[in-house]
Amino acid sequence: MATNALARLHGDDAVATSRIYLGVAIGALLAAPLGVAVAAWFGWTRFFLMLGLVAAAIAVAVALLPRLRLTSSAGERVGARRILFRRSVQAQAALTLIQFAAMFCLYAFIAPILTASHVGPAAASGWLLLFGLAGIAGTMIAGYATGRALGTAAIAIAALLVLPGLLLQFLPLSPFALLLSLSLWGMAHSAAFVVCQLRMTRAAPQAPRLAAALNISAANLGIALGTSIGGWSVALGGMAALGGTAALLGLIALAGAWRVARDLPSSVHPAAV
Repeated sequence: MATNALARLHGDDAVATSRIYLGVAIGALLAAPLGVAVAAWFGWTRFFLMLGLVAAAIAVAVALLPRLRLTSSAGERVGARRILFRRSVQAQAALTLIQFAAMFCLYAFIAPILTASHVGPAAASGWLLLFGLAGIAGTMIAGYATGRALGTAAIAIAALLVLPGLLLQFLPLSPFALLLSLSLWGMAHSAAFVVCQLRMTRAAPQAPRLAAALNISAANLGIALGTSIGGWSVALGGMAALGGTAALLGLIALAGAWRVARDLPSSVHPAAV
């Protein structure tokens, strides 16, 4: 809904999507350290009470927002549901699932990866901050790139997400290698959220909200699947097996991105978003 509203204001689905996920990236970056600090100052009970009050304030703000008029007829809405059976849309959803499985196969174990590179608890927060800042940059770059060449951006992001798994074969990483890998990883990780949503909505411009919901469902399934696969890999073969598994999933996603990229339109008319 937020992307739909912002796209109508800006007339550009790529800008709208990147700005929405920019807010998500900034929120994720600030949430953990800010939450810990507030909990340490006021206690966890009051902290969760504050979160409840913030959620209530957001609910009021949403209720006060201008209403978006529903422009489609009942027949058009029935027709929109048929996009679920399009092979092109199903291919995009499958790619999102594999992409997120590859991403979270590693991301769920980022703390053990830092530990394996001899990063202590005191320094880990700084490296995680770097990852988050790189993610903000990646989200902004994705908004620019996807508005001009979505297919190329999808291939590039998929290729970048193969690298972290390959680098895990060389643990422990030197500080420079860790800096480079976390920067590229953070950028690609956050950019993938923008790219995946735009792939889906542009594959089904007649029903972008339904396509976005399908994309989120596929992403959540991929997160659960990737985290589980990552855990099994670590249990069976340690960090090296984790890296190899993530790289393999990433290569499958790269092949899928290469296959579907040619079918992606370069833009979508604002009225269709």
